[in-house]
Amino acid sequence: MKHPDVERALADVIEQVVPAEQVVTRLQAGFEQGPMPVVLITAEIPGPDVLSTVQAEIEVYHNRRSDAKDLTTVLLSHLADRHHSTSHGFLDYVRVRQKPKELPYQFSGMERFQFVLNVDTRPV
Repeated sequence: MKHPDVERALADVIEQVVPAEQVVTRLQAGFEQGPMPVVLITAEIPGPDVLSTVQAEIEVYHNRRSDAKDLTTVLLSHLADRHHSTSHGFLDYVRVRQKPKELPYQFSGMERFQFVLNVDTRPV
């Protein structure tokens, strides 16, 4: 059984709001000097069950706190409480597991918000 690639599927959905080159699954060194915002997606690998719930963490990086917070709100309303059909598979249902929280970041001038989603999937 092959489940959808949840990271890439979520990236497809997020790229409707944020330019594709700014949606990543790994942060590159020096990303702070590049275009903002940057949205980092990390997700568990689906289990072997027919119906699987994957935990996905979304981090939003921006130079300004208000912009990071606003984008986090937009992404949540775009992603949560619905299903999504993407080029990387169908996401049966996406729901909020952990509400957004502001996290400190090691470089001054960089703001970070994080939220966690539960993503239900089944084999494609």
